[in-house]
Amino acid sequence: MSNGEQLSLFDESELTPSQPNNVQRELIPTDAKIPIPAGTYDTMESLTEHCQSCQRCELGATRTQAVIGRGNPKALIMI
Repeated sequence: MSNGEQLSLFDESELTPSQPNNVQRELIPTDAKIPIPAGTYDTMESLTEHCQSCQRCELGATRTQAVIGRGNPKALIMI
């Protein structure tokens, strides 16, 4: 990849926001071995809501809560 093609993690240019995907959540695979498609959740709130009741793996039967995220939801970079 040449310098002209190098992506910058700290580029100040405005990025185009991703469009919410119109995935029907009831069609999300129940098998934990099948990944949930990227873009299924358009907000952290919708992801949190679904994860609180998720039973895709054996952890769902014994957990007391699902911790989805911490920190600034509008952060420019996530590690």
